[in-house]
Amino acid sequence: MLNKHPYVSNTKRKTVEEAIEHLQYARNMNAVHLIKGITQTVAVILSHINHPYFMRLMEGIASEALKHNYPLMLCQSQYNLDEEMKVLEMLKNKQIDGVIITSRSASLDLIEPYSAYGPILLCEDVKDRHLSSVYYDHYLCFQTAITFLWEKGHRKIGFALNRLNNSSGRKRISAY
Repeated sequence: MLNKHPYVSNTKRKTVEEAIEHLQYARNMNAVHLIKGITQTVAVILSHINHPYFMRLMEGIASEALKHNYPLMLCQSQYNLDEEMKVLEMLKNKQIDGVIITSRSASLDLIEPYSAYGPILLCEDVKDRHLSSVYYDHYLCFQTAITFLWEKGHRKIGFALNRLNNSSGRKRISAY
């Protein structure tokens, strides 16, 4: 009845709808998720919500999630390992169906075992790991930008990094 099945008569439908309104019934979505075995919710771990890179990344993620009727849960970690682990535990406990990690402090060795509980997508090259990834080549992109500026006659080229010890930062330094 509540799922709008066509075999329910109009009279019975109207009676049930009146009872729902009178009792102010609300469906228990936890029970629905338990029956279906999925939440259709994807968590996105962001280090900082107000950073331009992550804002643009979220535009794309949110657009695709909306197309496929998947709600998103935004989790700001500020590179706090405990915050990232809370989200991975949510995946393990079936509170979410998948995780997108845009930037991380947790090691891949720590993250990889959680892939047994659902899909995990990282926004970086994870090489030969059993994890999915979507990324751009930091070295090639940075080298292309530096070469472009050099060919335009610029010789004093500087750049700034937020974190020096992560893989993308090291690749940019190497390209420079």
